[in-house]
Amino acid sequence: MKKLIIIFSNIFILLISFNNLLAEDTNYNIQQNKLEYKSHYWYLGGGIGWLPNTVQYKESGEDSGDWGKQDWAIDTFVGYSFSNWFALEGEFNYGIRETIEHDGGEREYNFYNTFLNTVFKYTFADKHTPFIKLGIGYSNYLAKGFYDDISKEKYNDWAYHLGVGYEYAITNNHSLVLSYDYYRTIKNNDGDIYLEGDIMYHSELILQYKYAFR
Repeated sequence: MKKLIIIFSNIFILLISFNNLLAEDTNYNIQQNKLEYKSHYWYLGGGIGWLPNTVQYKESGEDSGDWGKQDWAIDTFVGYSFSNWFALEGEFNYGIRETIEHDGGEREYNFYNTFLNTVFKYTFADKHTPFIKLGIGYSNYLAKGFYDDISKEKYNDWAYHLGVGYEYAITNNHSLVLSYDYYRTIKNNDGDIYLEGDIMYHSELILQYKYAFR
């Protein structure tokens, strides 16, 4: 009998501890009969972006046209939500390599960008979250085959990122995100002479999956 009392006492203590732990992460709203999760959590995700106008560039302050022929990009991210309205996230954006014919030869183009973004968001009706992003990072644009099969041109520069989007929560952990994002370099300081002074920019329509650890 004494052993049973000890066992049930331990089980009761564990249940109380688990309940307190759960209460730290969730609040039960009796009137709305639902669980409301705390607003601070880690999250990650990724998706694919479509470039409606491929990568563009400016030379000597004037629009000069298409830099490459990218149509698609891969986008991944990891972040932390500090509140219902603010988050910080790191983003990696990679342009899928494209090969085009030019003057009897081939040129290959691709790019990759790394950004730190601030995210301003607002959730309503539990599932709907519009947001805007402001970020700064570093961009790398690469081209191969400008003059022959092995020649390369590169462009490395600080850049900024602007985005606006919408997140739909399928469950408390799983979401779909649709956004329109604009990436633009600030000034070329570390590229080849051929690209010195140019400004690179492009926009993407991105569809992503997001997983929240909450």
